[in-house]
Amino acid sequence: MHYGPIVKRGETGAIEYDRGDPVIIRIDTFPEPVHLHLRSDQPHLSQETIEGLDLVSIGVFDFVARIFDHRQSARSIEDLFGFRIT
Repeated sequence: MHYGPIVKRGETGAIEYDRGDPVIIRIDTFPEPVHLHLRSDQPHLSQETIEGLDLVSIGVFDFVARIFDHRQSARSIEDLFGFRIT
């Protein structure tokens, strides 16, 4: 799951995503193990460094709802997702 600016669109207008695109938050399941990117493509933050958010169990609808909350408020991603990096 990825949230960040749209960098490129194809001929049909579809978003063309590249792993190096700017990111606000991204939860990757590949390559394993699951990990998080926060405001940058590096570093890969493992579950062990994240307190308060289970990267495996967060669903896409919950992820999107929190992104909508972020877009409508001044609250931080960490606050809306309820986690901190340790």
